[in-house]
Amino acid sequence: MTDNTPFCIAWDGRILAWYHPELGLQHEEVNAETDALPACEAWQLIDDHDHPVAIWYAESLLTRNIHLPLASTAIVDDEMLQQELVERAGINAGDWWLCWDVSRDPEGGIRGMVFAMPRALKEDMQAHPHWQRLTHLGVDLWHRLQQWKHEDATAQAIVDEDTEGLCLGFHRQGCWYGMRRLNGAMDDHLWQEALCSLQAMGFDMAQHALTGQLSGKSVAYIEAAGGQWQGETLDELLPRYHASLRTISTGVARSAMNFRHGQWAASGNWQALRPWRRALILAACMALLAVASLLHSNAQLEDRIAAQQARLMTAFHQGLPRETVIIDPLAQLQRASAATTQRTDARLTHDLQVIASIYRDLPWQLQRLSLQRGTMQLSGHIRDIQTLNQLQQRLQRKLGYTVSVIDTNLGEKQLGFRLEWSWS
Repeated sequence: MTDNTPFCIAWDGRILAWYHPELGLQHEEVNAETDALPACEAWQLIDDHDHPVAIWYAESLLTRNIHLPLASTAIVDDEMLQQELVERAGINAGDWWLCWDVSRDPEGGIRGMVFAMPRALKEDMQAHPHWQRLTHLGVDLWHRLQQWKHEDATAQAIVDEDTEGLCLGFHRQGCWYGMRRLNGAMDDHLWQEALCSLQAMGFDMAQHALTGQLSGKSVAYIEAAGGQWQGETLDELLPRYHASLRTISTGVARSAMNFRHGQWAASGNWQALRPWRRALILAACMALLAVASLLHSNAQLEDRIAAQQARLMTAFHQGLPRETVIIDPLAQLQRASAATTQRTDARLTHDLQVIASIYRDLPWQLQRLSLQRGTMQLSGHIRDIQTLNQLQQRLQRKLGYTVSVIDTNLGEKQLGFRLEWSWS
């Protein structure tokens, strides 16, 4: 065990063992007639550590290999696996708490291991003040075999021996095809059962190698049976609790096999949010996108408001060049409009009087008289071009504006015309 191993516990119902980074490995035999979750001096140490972890032995769990025709591991959830176990193992889904490790199978679908803990045991742990603080609750079988797995290996059988028995499993193309724990003395009968279990998982003695760690006696049996041993050979076997605890490291909280997930995450630990991390990340991204969009829209709106105010200021000064100070724009515009209206009325009255006086001396046939944007237009019919010139000259002299002939139309007996003058 290394210095980076956290405070961890292992229990098989008889021996409660724990590893303390400073005190080392210790164990205590517990009376089998005590409650399911024993108390010992280890609990006096657990409060001093932020991320205590525990290893649970696989014999008290339901262990199944799973293979589902799904395109992604993200689709897998608790209800789906519960239904699969109901159909395959005939269990009552409400009586079990699941944990799983699945991967995409290159041959199609997803494949991996599912472990189920009795819900009654989970509830006991949840009510226990010390067990509740555990941030990770793993399975010794999975951790023991996981440490020897090689992702780049096409297929490999993994075995890990201790003084009480053997952990074995078969890993192929990135997926676990099965795991099992065999307890007992390492004799021919136990090894024959182990090899039969591996062959049932897909292991082929002639094609696939064996790796892990075994005693010299077990290695000799494998080689005698025609197997290819590529693992470590132990001079002395470790007790099971020691072999299990030594697989734990500081990165165990990031492993897939953790019963403390979802609603049963440890109290006050960020791992409670782990199953929701994708949804939370997506929600955070959407919130950031919404805030960025709102800020961008506000900036565009402020730019438009500033541009509109600039245009209004320019138009105000162009319309009221004598107004140097803007106090009440609406009142100032209304006052200027009233003054303009008065001037327009006065000019229009003057022009009409001039036109009427000229008409008495030099009559013509009036067709239209219009005023638009300070420009007057007079159209009608007159006797001839000489009379039209006289009319233009008299209007120009009496009005004081430049009067222009902008259109003429010679008919059979009369001349159509259109005159125009501007007040500016």
